[in-house]
This record gives sequence, C-alpha cells and structure tokens, in this order.
Amino acid sequence: MKTDCIFSASISPYIDDELSAEDTERLRLHLKTCSACRNQLRVLSAMEVQLAAMPPITPSPDFDRTFWQKIDALEEKRRQPAWKQWLNGDRLREWRPALAAAAGVLILCGTFLFTQRPSETGFSADEIVMSQNLELLTDYEIVRHLDFLEQWMDFSENDATDA
Repeated sequence: MKTDCIFSASISPYIDDELSAEDTERLRLHLKTCSACRNQLRVLSAMEVQLAAMPPITPSPDFDRTFWQKIDALEEKRRQPAWKQWLNGDRLREWRPALAAAAGVLILCGTFLFTQRPSETGFSADEIVMSQNLELLTDYEIVRHLDFLEQWMDFSENDATDA
C-alpha cells in the first residue's frame, strides 16, 4: 500500500522493529498527524497478524530430489545449441502453422514447375533447339563465310604446291 507521504516507506520496517530509536520516535510523532500512514500501519499490522496465524509450510519429502532434477534439466537445456533450443522450445510451436503453409506452397510451386511440358512454355521446338545452340548462332558470321574460307584454303594450298 503506497501513499504520497515520505514516511510510508518506514512503516514496514517499523512493524518489523528494524528502525533505529530515533527513526521510531520520529515515525510515532508523524502517525499522530497523518491519517494515510495510520491507515497503512493498520492494514500492514493486520496482514502481519494473519501471516503469523498461518500454519508453517513443510515441503514434501520428495521436494529436494524433484527440485534438483528440475535445476539439472534447466542446466542441460541451457547447454544445448541455440538451434536445438529453438526447435524444442515454445517459439517453434508458434511458428509451426506458418512453416507448414510455406512448405505447402513450395511443394505446389515445385510440382507445377517440374511437371510442365516443354510445349507448355510458349516456345516452339525450333526456338528451344536454337536456345540450346546459342553459342553456335553467335558464331554465325564465321559459318556464313565458311565456303569462302574453304576456297581460300584451297587456293593457298594450290599456290604453295605450285611454288
């Protein structure tokens, strides 16, 4: 319970008898004039009485063993690589629907792309053959003048044998 009074932080230590004699006397004088602090003292004192009336909590005989098993499991999990923690953790569970949808889309796209026939691509058979022989077509100038080169070679051979 908080108030705007600067003495409100001293009320709990006052109940627990943790204040010095000087601070205790100062707070007692303040409580005579501040109703908010008196109300806070009343509430905290009542809570102290209720807590004192509660029976003590005794842990189960198995508490020690299960506690240390949980600590060991947490330590083991912390030692795992980050990717393994991510796969085993709650983050993956949140992403599973999105990952499944993405995998489905990839399968559909792959199926569509790999089952198309060449005629369905929009290219004719001649265009496909030409694209496969594109390097030959780039050297077409040399091929176009091949007859001239063969005649030139024949002519130069004849000159060499005549001489």
